[in-house]
Amino acid sequence: MERFHSISVDTERLNGDLLMSFKALGKVSHADYMAIKAVIDSALRAAVGQKIRVLVDVTEFEAGTSMQPGTM
Repeated sequence: MERFHSISVDTERLNGDLLMSFKALGKVSHADYMAIKAVIDSALRAAVGQKIRVLVDVTEFEAGTSMQPGTM
């Protein structure tokens, strides 16, 4: 049985700064990453010159070989 996996991103403004939060569940694949890449790129372009705060939750992340170095 295949286990559930995903990566999510949320962006919001906090005291004029950009707050980006990420959560990874299970073994995240390259396809998971590519699905949110446009959201991340857009948020970073809009925040040029601003402070960016990042929160990453990997408490349910499982390391694996599904994301190969150099493929992102």
